[in-house]
Amino acid sequence: MILSRMTPLLNVEDVSASLDFFRNALGFEVEQQAEDDSGVIWAQVTHGEVVFMLNRPDDIESTPRRARPSYGETVFYFTVPDIHAAHQDLVEKGYDPGPVERQAYGVDEFTLRDPDGYEFAFGAQYGHDEGDD
Repeated sequence: MILSRMTPLLNVEDVSASLDFFRNALGFEVEQQAEDDSGVIWAQVTHGEVVFMLNRPDDIESTPRRARPSYGETVFYFTVPDIHAAHQDLVEKGYDPGPVERQAYGVDEFTLRDPDGYEFAFGAQYGHDEGDD
């Protein structure tokens, strides 16, 4: 079997709210969407080569996911060139990312949750010659 692409599908309570997050916080663009009488029920968003699908099933409750501790479930990990600029950008946009933390494995990182409690981590390598390992 040859796999050519992986696209996570996130089941969300409100696709429109998720679209706002993906567009405003993360800079994604809406590639496709589907609606019914109740509004947007599915969408696909892209940012370069990164793709997510957002889906509203008939019955979903995201409160338990939002209550889980950090790294308590699946985490979507993005690599960024400047961790502090990425963090500051989210703060200036009114989001509440976690603090930037230095990890022993050579990465500075922070996390952010979307409206449904899905967790996104952002990381940037730091030089081991900085003396802060």
